[in-house]
Amino acid sequence: GLGYVRHNKVVLTLILNMAVIAMFGISLVTLIPAWSVDVLGGDVRTNGALLAARGIGAVSGALMVAALGSRPIRGKLWTVGSFVMPLAMFAFAAARIVPVSMAMLVGVGWSFMVVANTSNSMVQTMVPDELRGRVMGVYTLMFFGGMPLGSLLIGSMA
Repeated sequence: GLGYVRHNKVVLTLILNMAVIAMFGISLVTLIPAWSVDVLGGDVRTNGALLAARGIGAVSGALMVAALGSRPIRGKLWTVGSFVMPLAMFAFAAARIVPVSMAMLVGVGWSFMVVANTSNSMVQTMVPDELRGRVMGVYTLMFFGGMPLGSLLIGSMA
C-alpha cells in the first residue's frame, strides 16, 4: 500500500491533502467553545450556533456530492473544496461578528465534507482492486491520525 501511494502522485496528493484537512479542518472544532466565549463574547448558545453552522455546511456538502454521483466533476469539486477550506478558516479567524463567523463555518463544514467524500471516492476508484484495502488503510491512518494530532497542536497553541 505505501509503495503504491508513494509512486502514484495523484493518490499521494489526495491522501496528503486529506491528512492536512483532517489535521486542521476537523481540529478547529476543539477551539470553538473557547472562541465563542473569549473572542466573540458569546455563551453556550453562541457555541451551539457556531457548531450548528459547521454542521449545516457539512450536510449541504454531503448532499451536493451525493447528488453529483459519479460525474467527472468530482476532481473540480475537490479542488474548489481544498481552496475554500483554508480561506473560510482564515476568514473565520478574522471575523468578530457571530453571523459572519457562522457563515464562515458553513464554508468550513461544506468544504470539509466535499473534500472528504470526493477524496475517498477518487482514491477507491483509482486504486487497483488488489491494493485497495492496503491503500485505504493508509488513507484511514492519515485521516484518523490527523485529527488527534491537529487537536493536540491547536490546543497547545491556544
